[in-house]
Amino acid sequence: MDHGTLLHRWLEEGDNFLALLVAPPESTLTATGLVGKEAEKWVKNEAPAGAVVVSPKERAQILAEVEAIKGHPAARSLIERIAEHEISVYWQTDEGDRLKCRFDGLTSDGIVLDLKTTRDESIRSDWWGSMLKFRYHLQDAWYRRGMEAMGLEPKPLHFIVISTSISHDCEVVTLPPLVVAEGRRLMDKALADLRLREDLDWWLPDSHGEVIELPVPAHILGRL
Repeated sequence: MDHGTLLHRWLEEGDNFLALLVAPPESTLTATGLVGKEAEKWVKNEAPAGAVVVSPKERAQILAEVEAIKGHPAARSLIERIAEHEISVYWQTDEGDRLKCRFDGLTSDGIVLDLKTTRDESIRSDWWGSMLKFRYHLQDAWYRRGMEAMGLEPKPLHFIVISTSISHDCEVVTLPPLVVAEGRRLMDKALADLRLREDLDWWLPDSHGEVIELPVPAHILGRL
């Protein structure tokens, strides 16, 4: 999360942010190469005001990731066309839901982009797993509602995905319409459940307080 936050600062502030990244000398780091007490002492005495202190390893990683992103033509084009950064959108649905979202960036031609870091080495082959795990298809559907609330055409969310692995694979991806439609269904279902629970003031599972049979996946049953 911290690493992703630093990369997002670069997206918002540009290459000037990279000049703020300061790594303490190797001699002040811990045995594992991290910023410890000795490095913090160095920072206090030697680092310039406003410096963002990171380990040498993380600084090198951020620089490599930035180069990979800038080296991807579609990613570079999107970033160069950003008209507004970190836009917060608030709206209310016909059902009374008060919602909000925050775009990483909005381009001059109405495309919303979102920067993602991933441990996946090959984004084309593996990132679908991260998409499902973190429910990015719901985010896509959610952001399209935000675009509509702003009076914009609800275009596909463009994910700029950069791998934190040594490959630093970078891709710009959109999600298939069928996947986004399922995200919209799940999002609407969750909002309807939230409204019901607010009306009933009931926040526990429906079966809470009962004796239940433990759910066991079929592939586990086959190994018994």
